[in-house]
Parts: sequence; C-alpha cells; structure tokens
Amino acid sequence: MINRLDYIEMIDFYTYGTINGKAVAIALELMGLKYRTHLIDLTQGEQRLPEFLAINPSGRIPVIRDEVDGESILLSQTGAILIHLAEKTKQLLSRDAVIRAHTFQWMQFILTDIGTNVFNNFHLKALVSPQQPEAGEMLKQRAIKFCYEIDQQLDGNRYIVGEQLSLADVVAFPVIQQLKDDLLKGRCPNISIWYGMLSENKTIAKCMRIGL
Repeated sequence: MINRLDYIEMIDFYTYGTINGKAVAIALELMGLKYRTHLIDLTQGEQRLPEFLAINPSGRIPVIRDEVDGESILLSQTGAILIHLAEKTKQLLSRDAVIRAHTFQWMQFILTDIGTNVFNNFHLKALVSPQQPEAGEMLKQRAIKFCYEIDQQLDGNRYIVGEQLSLADVVAFPVIQQLKDDLLKGRCPNISIWYGMLSENKTIAKCMRIGL
C-alpha cells in the first residue's frame, strides 16, 4: 500500500516486481541514488486505487517522484525514467553520439518489442479473468524470438552496446532473467556469457532477490 509521506531530498519509487520495475531498481542502485520504495501490488489491484491514480492516472508502474531544479516532479514510463536518471547522474549513458544513439535504439527495442510481450504474457496469465494462458504463451514465444537479436549483438561485444555497461543492459537483464529457462540452455551462447557476468554483480543481484 502507498505510504503518504512528505517529500524530502530522496527519490520516491513506486514499483512492483515486474521487469520494468526491476530495471529502474537496478539503475537506482547502480547510480548510488537515495530512494524510498513504495510497492504497488498489481495482483491486488493497488494500481487502481485512487491514491495511486492521483500519482499516475494510467495506473502503470514504475513511477518516480524526483526533484528537478528545485521542483518536485512525477515521471512515469520506464525509458523516460531511465534517461532522466542517466542524465541526472551522468552514468550508464555515453556522451559519444554514436554509442548514445545505439543505446537508445537497443533500450527501446527491449522495452517495446520484448518487454511488452513479456509483461502481457504475465498479464494474460495472472491479472485477467478468465486467464488466457494460450494467448500469453504466444506472446512469450514472440519475446523469445526477439531475444535472438540480442544474442547476435553480443557476438564480439562485452555488453549490448560495446565495452561499457549501459541502459540497454539495465533494461535487458530483468527480461533475460524472466526468460532464462528458455534462453540459457545452449540456445543463446552469447547471452549466457553476458547473463553470467552481470549475475555476479552484487548490486544487480540484490535487485533481483528483493521484492522489487
């Protein structure tokens, strides 16, 4: 449930254990930002409560409340949140124009073409009544097919966009974790190496263990 707290110099983070929620959690942790977590339980319909709809009328998570130039702002949409945080901290987003453009390209591909299908799989299997497991599974398989493009991109690259960890990796990791049983059994060798490397990052591992 939402705790109504006065704003202080700390980011308020409204989230649940979805892939997008985890992506923002990873970014906040890697960037060393101070934040306060408000869990919005989607399975209990808390995203439809008036208190949360006053924060984000679309009823979607994640959302952050941050301070920009002395003004408190609410920001939704995972890509927008991550870019804002990267610009704020000068982390996980290269200043090089080409690398930056490719980071945006891969981040949006993962968020829209892969992540949306993964979430809708969860939505159809867990949040609607009656549940629609067959339709959900079709979307999951579509997401898996798109992941092969990440595997190809990682051929010869340490991270998705070259040699530096970026927002593209941040949004990809929760997706791959969600699909790892389908992707890491020899089907995507480059993803397997990348996933193993990031799994050893204690900060990322922390975000995967806790209920975010």
